[in-house]
Amino acid sequence: MQDKLSEILNRLFRDSEYKLIELVIRGEKNTKVLEVFVDSRETLSIDKLTDLNRAINEAIDNDDEDFRFSKIVVSSPGVDRSFKYIWQLYKHEGRNLELEFNDETHTIFKGKLLGIIDDLVLELEELKTLNKGNLQLTGNIRRINFSDIKNSKVIISFKS
Repeated sequence: MQDKLSEILNRLFRDSEYKLIELVIRGEKNTKVLEVFVDSRETLSIDKLTDLNRAINEAIDNDDEDFRFSKIVVSSPGVDRSFKYIWQLYKHEGRNLELEFNDETHTIFKGKLLGIIDDLVLELEELKTLNKGNLQLTGNIRRINFSDIKNSKVIISFKS
């Protein structure tokens, strides 16, 4: 069922700026919830997500018993989900990231995203952690192949 839904949604997004990131189906027969995570190179507004929700509801054939959901939730991936595609990072240039590598030790690297080179490589300025968890730029620039990254997320900062 998930493959069929992915196919329908990918077809819906084919000529748009949106890309399907992940589908999550939870619940049982009468309480099934479909969570659709979409992203684009630009920030997704609530209005855009509302429009996408309507389009997704129309695209899914509710006459098919498998596709009956008590609720469909459309959202951007959020900060708790790792980036699947490098193009998702363009809107995060200038922000601090935490990266976990594919190596045997799953090394963690923190850095400020300076840019993306040839849609393959991230250029970051390394961050070091000071006392009380504060981060400071070191001046060391590092280029990292996106394919070498296992998990990635934006580091949320509440300081101005």
